[in-house]
Amino acid sequence: MSELLNSIRPRIESLGIGFQFVKTIKTGADGAERETWLLDGFSKF
Repeated sequence: MSELLNSIRPRIESLGIGFQFVKTIKTGADGAERETWLLDGFSKF
């Protein structure tokens, strides 16, 4: 997972948003369970 997170980090940071990975969370809707990330964001300006 960290490789995937590192691959999207530059795209998020290019928007002027810094972030720190908090934890992995599981979400569910319409009977489908997904795994996503909880991020703590902050402005880089």
